[in-house]
Amino acid sequence: MIIVDPATLGTVTCTRAAPAPYYDRNGVQQMAPANTLRVTYDPADLSKAPYVLLDAGEVIGAGAGLVYSNVPITELAYSFAATFAKDALVYESSTEKVFQSLIANNTGKALTDTTAWTPRGVTNRRKMLDEYNNTQTEFPDEIILVLSPEAICQGMYLGNVFADEIRISVVDQVEGLVYSETAELVESTSGSSFFNWCFKRIRRKDFFGTLKMPVYANALITICIRKIGGIAKCGMAGVGPVDDFGPTLLGLSTEGKDYSSTTFNFDGTSNTVIRPYAKRMSCDVSVDNDQVEYLQGRLFERRQRMLFWFGGGPGGSTVVAGRYGSFKVVFQYQMKSLMSLTIEGAV
Repeated sequence: MIIVDPATLGTVTCTRAAPAPYYDRNGVQQMAPANTLRVTYDPADLSKAPYVLLDAGEVIGAGAGLVYSNVPITELAYSFAATFAKDALVYESSTEKVFQSLIANNTGKALTDTTAWTPRGVTNRRKMLDEYNNTQTEFPDEIILVLSPEAICQGMYLGNVFADEIRISVVDQVEGLVYSETAELVESTSGSSFFNWCFKRIRRKDFFGTLKMPVYANALITICIRKIGGIAKCGMAGVGPVDDFGPTLLGLSTEGKDYSSTTFNFDGTSNTVIRPYAKRMSCDVSVDNDQVEYLQGRLFERRQRMLFWFGGGPGGSTVVAGRYGSFKVVFQYQMKSLMSLTIEGAV
C-alpha cells in the first residue's frame, strides 16, 4: 500500500515585466502577456510534454498552489462595490468559490450573507482541484495546469479523466527540465483481431497515476490532459509526497457505491434522481512491527484528509482517492503485523 498525500493548493503568482515568447501545441510561436507563466512545447518534437520556461525575468511567488491554467474563469469577479443582477454568478478571487445572486440589484452584500448569495461550488478551473471526484474541469482539446507543491513530490494522481493522453513534466528552477512523461489512456482491444480493431468499442483508462517523479524541491509540475478534437475532462488532480506502508496482501476488495435513488409510484412507474458515485476499498497490509507506531501516527494526523491510495492490485481498480474510514492493527508475528484498512472514496 502506497499513499500519496496531496498538497493543499492555493494560488501562486508569476511576475515578469514584459511579454515573452513560447510555442503552442502546433509549434507556432506566441507571445505570453506580462505576469503570465510561459508553458511551451518543444517545436522540434511536439510529441513531448509541454514544460515551463523560466529565465531571469520570471519570478515565482512563495507558497504552494496553482501557478498557471489555460482554463479561463467565466464568472464575474466579486466586488463589494459592484451591483449584480439576480442569478448572476460571481467568484471569490482568493478561493475561486462560485456564488449565485438570489436578489436583484445585489450591492454591498457579503458572500456570507445567505439571503443574498448561495454557493455553487468552484470555478470550472478549480473543479479538478477540489475534493470531489464527480465534479470535472472541462475544456476543449487540452487542459494544462502548472503546480508549485509545498513539499517534495514523488506521486501524482488524476481521477475521473476523459482524455486520450496525459503528459507531465517537471522543471527545477535551477536545473531546468528534469522529467518528462507521456501516457496513453486509450487501450488496445484488438486481441490480434482485425474485426476487434475496427469495430470493438474504444476503451480508455479513466485515471492516471505515477510514483516515480524525481525528488526536487521547489519544482514546477506541468500536467497536460489531451483530447484533441474533443472536450478534455478531469475530476481530481493532486501531487504530493509518498508513504510506503508495505505490501498489500491478497484478498483486497473494491466496491462501487451509487448514491442515486429511485422512488416507485403506485402504478409501478418510477422516478430516479441521479447522484454522484464513489469507490470503496478494503485491504490488509503487511507492516513491520517497528513501523506500526509511526504509521498509526501518520494516519491519525491525516484523518479526514483527502489521500490517494495505491493498493497495488491490477490496473487502476485498486487506486482510490478518499479518506480512510478505519484501520486496525493485528500483531501476528514477531517481526510483522497485519494492518486492515477501509477506504471511503470521494464522491
